[in-house]
Amino acid sequence: MGTGEVVRAGLDAAAGALERVKRVGGVVLDWLYPPHCVHCGAVLAETGRRVLCPDCVLDLEESRLAGPVCSTCGVPLPGGPGDVDCGLCRQGAQTFDVGRSLFSYDGPAGSVVRSFKYRGAYYLGEALVEDYVRDGWLPDEISDVDCAVPVPLHVRRRRERGYDQARLLAEAFGRKWGWPVRPQAARRTRYTESQTGQGRHHRWLNVDGAFDAREREVEGKHVLLIDDVMTTGATASACAAAVRRAGAERVSVLTLTRAGH
Repeated sequence: MGTGEVVRAGLDAAAGALERVKRVGGVVLDWLYPPHCVHCGAVLAETGRRVLCPDCVLDLEESRLAGPVCSTCGVPLPGGPGDVDCGLCRQGAQTFDVGRSLFSYDGPAGSVVRSFKYRGAYYLGEALVEDYVRDGWLPDEISDVDCAVPVPLHVRRRRERGYDQARLLAEAFGRKWGWPVRPQAARRTRYTESQTGQGRHHRWLNVDGAFDAREREVEGKHVLLIDDVMTTGATASACAAAVRRAGAERVSVLTLTRAGH
């Protein structure tokens, strides 16, 4: 056996040993500190499952936004199917072509987003997408995507949080649906207040002109912006406007959850 083969064999053995240690360590941790459902708090019986209990998985599926929605921004609408816009979109507020969300924020997915975004549980968004979002759940209006671009955090906010949740989601969505992810395509140019708890008018003023985009990354492309939650669409529209200025041919938006207007 040559030197290279010996080294590779040693590395393989070390990797296997490390994986066994991780598995044993995970079992011990689950025994000492049983994982709990992120939504309801129930102890999770399945070893290694650290997101949702079976009942909340069913609730998650029921919270899918599969009913009538605004044809532009995707906010749920009462009534039957039809090509109908909400009042905000009839006023031409959104700068993107189409926006869609997978789940209602008022449910298990919203609990995941809050823990993912504000409590340091950086792994939860990826876990939800990879473990619970089915391939067939991609909205029909989101197709022929050239690249996925996370709606960016300001560098100061990223330092405060320790990670960029939209980028983690974009990478998870990209792996699931085979989209190239371009995390450097858009940039937040100024620090803005949190949109949480703000009124509709303030949300739009807060993010107006807060983004720019790199022409070489998006010119002539169908760009899909990815974020964790959409409420009024103000942040997505501000980012979409910058991507359009950089030459994107089409801009769509996909968020994990929708909080309504």
